Amino acid sequence: MKHGQKVVLRGEADQLPGTIPGDVIFVLAMEPHSRFQRNNDDLLCAQRITLVEALCGCQFLLEHLDGRKLLCKTRPGEVIKPGHIKSIDEEGMPMHKNPFVKGKLYIKFDIAFPADGTISPQASWSFKVNVLRGQKFLTAVICSGHDDFGEVSAETCACSSADGCRRGAHFPNY
Repeated sequence: MKHGQKVVLRGEADQLPGTIPGDVIFVLAMEPHSRFQRNNDDLLCAQRITLVEALCGCQFLLEHLDGRKLLCKTRPGEVIKPGHIKSIDEEGMPMHKNPFVKGKLYIKFDIAFPADGTISPQASWSFKVNVLRGQKFLTAVICSGHDDFGEVSAETCACSSADGCRRGAHFPNY
């Protein structure tokens, strides 16, 4: 049902002997909810998770409009990206004139990234080596004492140890 939609109950108004009863008419006025947004029979809510949960999996309880608590879990190995949307069938709003069929509940994920400076260089390197093993990632060269960098081009690195990424190993023209 939509905002402003009319629901008419024919012949349900005041009933008196010898008169034809009138109609009862309701006009729906939807109010915003703090957690859910409605789109026809579907519901949308946002869920904030940490970066670790996005990469390693998560589960959380979601309190529905009717007070039920839904246990939502990601699949093992599934990586959730910022803005990723998942849906749960039959957890939306009931359909107009068919209350046994419900819409979908959509969950939009918001990823909470750590603040700048909270991850040590060692932890960052450990993550690259252990989690991104075999994947390409950019390697940065830290320069001290150089003020003029000029034009640079980034190359990809697929190293498995810190020794392979020492200065100059991937930037022979540097």
